[in-house]
Amino acid sequence: MVSMLLTQSVFLGIFIGAFDIAAHSLLLSNFDEKMMARGYVVSGIAGIILTSIYSWLRRRVQFRNFALINLVIVSALTLFLWSALIFSAAKWIIFIVFIMLGPLNILALLVFWGTADRLFPLRQGKKLFRHADTGLILGITIISFSIPLLLTFKLQSHNILLLSASSVIVATIIQSLISTALSQVAADEEQHPEKPSLFVVFREDPYIRSIAIFAALSVLTLFFIQYSFMAVTKEQFPVAEAMAAFLGLFTGSMMILTLFVKMFIFPYFLHNHGLRACLLISPVFIAVFAMLAIAIGLSMGYTPEATSGFMIFFLLLAVSRLISKSLKEQVEFPSFKVIYQPIDKKLRPELQSGMVGIVNEVAVLFSGLV
Repeated sequence: MVSMLLTQSVFLGIFIGAFDIAAHSLLLSNFDEKMMARGYVVSGIAGIILTSIYSWLRRRVQFRNFALINLVIVSALTLFLWSALIFSAAKWIIFIVFIMLGPLNILALLVFWGTADRLFPLRQGKKLFRHADTGLILGITIISFSIPLLLTFKLQSHNILLLSASSVIVATIIQSLISTALSQVAADEEQHPEKPSLFVVFREDPYIRSIAIFAALSVLTLFFIQYSFMAVTKEQFPVAEAMAAFLGLFTGSMMILTLFVKMFIFPYFLHNHGLRACLLISPVFIAVFAMLAIAIGLSMGYTPEATSGFMIFFLLLAVSRLISKSLKEQVEFPSFKVIYQPIDKKLRPELQSGMVGIVNEVAVLFSGLV
């Protein structure tokens, strides 16, 4: 069971990495960066709707059936989006691909973490989650470094979506094999069918409300940096295939840094400086590099005409993106798992899915509006 879950995590990582690179390269080679901001708004709205439906159905449908149906829908939608691009490379189809990036990733991950959470008790689950994180990182790294190589063999950027669809189909097959084990925990789910609304909990519990505000601000920061970085990347790599190749190398490098942070930085800070330092390190580093980027941009230039200034500005944004993504994935997320421990065990899965789903998508929507 553990080996199947870890294998599934690698294929989900390939799905996430390929979809991300394809969506960004296709969008920015056909639109300017302002359309990316509009995409965040629409993606946020779509994500809120889909994750709300997810939460509503999860209370009413047995999880093993619901998880499998969910992944089948994610697979079908990804395959449909690729097929639509094959028949017509219309700009509105490319925009739909971009806005579905976040919602489909979240739905797939909610199924994966929900499955792991139900299959293993807390003590085993803590060890498994560490390895599952590594599986996701490994999958994203594999596909990220593979894409530049495949592009040298004349792979078109829209066909990267086929790799994404194939991977999530394999993950769905693995989920069907896991479903038999999930039937053993179905009875326990039925004992607690009614749970308080997430919005009621946010309103009444100041501890959970503080977590939600911190998580939302963190996502907001991440998307501001991503927007700035991708806008400058468009200037540097205007052609879809060239951008996809660069994003593949960049994302692969980012995942290696993420793995390094996971294995060495986070354990060191947690054991020697405590949880507070882990939560403070990310905003402090991001603020420092953001201020450096602003200073260089204003003094040396931030457009391609200012050759040396533009390159330094681009590199600082790239480093900011590297740090913000890796620290969020491997410092903030593990810290949150510790923070969740005092919360009622019956409410914890609902809260975690709410944070990853609704809170995340509200922040994405707001970042696009700003």
